[in-house]
Amino acid sequence: MHVYTTGLMGKSTDNSTLDDAADMKDKISSSDIRNTSIVAKCAEVGAVEWARRSDPELEPYTIGLTGGIACGKSTVSKRMAALFNVPIVDCDKLGHKAYVKGTKCFEDVVNAFGAEIVGEDGEIERKKLAGVLFSDPETKAAKFETLNGIVWPRIAEMIKEEKMRLKREGATFVVVEAAILLEAGWDRIVDEVWLVLTSHKVQVARLMERNGFDEAECDKRISAQKPAAERIPKCHVVVPNDGTAEELDPLLTKLWPHVVDRAPATLLNAPAGSLRQRWKWVAVDVLHMSVELASDWWRVIHDKHCEGHRHYHNLSHLSEMLFYADQFELSRPDSLFLAIFFHDIIYEPTLKDNELKSAQLFRDFAAEVNAAYEPTSAGGATNPLTGGPPLCKEDVDEVAAWIERTASHMNGPAEGDLAYFLDADLAVLAREPAGYGARGGRLSCRDFWTPTSCTSTTGRAPHGKSARAQT
Repeated sequence: MHVYTTGLMGKSTDNSTLDDAADMKDKISSSDIRNTSIVAKCAEVGAVEWARRSDPELEPYTIGLTGGIACGKSTVSKRMAALFNVPIVDCDKLGHKAYVKGTKCFEDVVNAFGAEIVGEDGEIERKKLAGVLFSDPETKAAKFETLNGIVWPRIAEMIKEEKMRLKREGATFVVVEAAILLEAGWDRIVDEVWLVLTSHKVQVARLMERNGFDEAECDKRISAQKPAAERIPKCHVVVPNDGTAEELDPLLTKLWPHVVDRAPATLLNAPAGSLRQRWKWVAVDVLHMSVELASDWWRVIHDKHCEGHRHYHNLSHLSEMLFYADQFELSRPDSLFLAIFFHDIIYEPTLKDNELKSAQLFRDFAAEVNAAYEPTSAGGATNPLTGGPPLCKEDVDEVAAWIERTASHMNGPAEGDLAYFLDADLAVLAREPAGYGARGGRLSCRDFWTPTSCTSTTGRAPHGKSARAQT
């Protein structure tokens, strides 16, 4: 079996492979990796829609490096440091500092788990804390959730602080190494995620040599972690690491130029007419989001729509819907654009509640926007289209309802912007391949549907005037 590593935006045709991984316990094939990771779908759209999360004036471009136990994360980060002079932020070390005496995190942990976890030196003793966490199997999960809820946000703050310090010292790139990068949500504070992948056989061998475990204990430790198959879809680059440190060098040397190419892309330098330029208009110009928050949410939208299992609910789908939207005379283009960006943000082909989950994620987005909203001294930074706050309750409820309505496009009345939104979605789904028609209300046309060019098996009449696809 081969494990492939692909450049994020597909600019390169040279794939590096790792042989001798046939016994990989997770049974992940090369096609599994390419078809489920974000990287495969990024290549279809190209680099034009990529944008970093970090502010290039304040932070270095950041690679989040993660992987399972004994996969060799530290080996990879050390080789990157040696080859490219990149500083490393070790989140394990930050974790030890997060709750030292005198910090609020220290107080919160002690209040949650009792003064008995504090040692004679006044610091929290990790063994005593572990004793409390593991004391009762029935409450262990809840206790860990409490601890993580206290410590993980503080570590995230420390990561940001370290990145800003390194930027002031002249760093343009940084690697953040964290075993729990995805679990802790720290992928939201890095620009791209690299996954170090190792075969089960090599993981066991490394654990036996490094920790002195027998094979049964190794299997127990490995199986307790999230399997690689669940990590891959959330990562941008997969780094196979069954060999020696020196054998990593050719692969890393191939990958690094693509990192350098990606780093300059920001939300603010988006090409005219691109999706991220449209998002910038809605997020920054209309909703007055900070560039940092708008960039973060653009990457959520981007990466969700680049998931490997998506064949039509992808970035191209959004682009075509916006093309149709441009043909309409809209009352609230901001609301329609938000509905387009979020209506398929959650998509699992086997589930029936994608629309509800997408609407909920939009509500989470709106809550975050409003929580960060700070009116200016010049009368308040209001929505220029409404004169009100960025996202008032009525607007949020309306857009969420539109998103939920895509579960049954044709059922029930629709007028104005809602009808335009539903028509645009169906117009894209009804395009080639002809099978999309079955997914889009069982329409019989392949172009933008109109009263004369398309018939539907359900009752709502199309709202759009005769604007046909220009492709």
